Amino acid sequence: MELDPEESFQLFCQHAFNQNNCEKDFVSLSNDVVNFANGLPLALEVLGSFLFNKSVHDWESTLHKLKKQPNIEIQNVLKISYEGLDKGEQETFLDIACFFNGCNENDVIRLIENARIDIIVLHDKSLITLFEPGEWSRLWDP
Repeated sequence: MELDPEESFQLFCQHAFNQNNCEKDFVSLSNDVVNFANGLPLALEVLGSFLFNKSVHDWESTLHKLKKQPNIEIQNVLKISYEGLDKGEQETFLDIACFFNGCNENDVIRLIENARIDIIVLHDKSLITLFEPGEWSRLWDP
């Protein structure tokens, strides 16, 4: 399902700025990201979450990286967000994606040391989705 340009911009801003509008200094860059995502909600959410609280320079660098590969697929967009995780967060993400998909959050936290904060980071970056209390689904297949 593709979103129209207005819906795309709004969804992106919700994740990049925690509001329906973007900050003045980021209007042009936001439009570039929204155009790049081509109305794909998952790409808009992940890119917005990845760029949240980042500097203009970081936004420009991310866009440059994305534009270097004109035929980029959604998996590569998600890879940029994955690469922005620290080593522990990457390990937790891979554990969840490979072994704990659909498991109860509390069970996973008991099995993975320091998982609670990693789960919060992964959720904030839109790499996992928490459904009902304690259940998630992976969004990217490494």
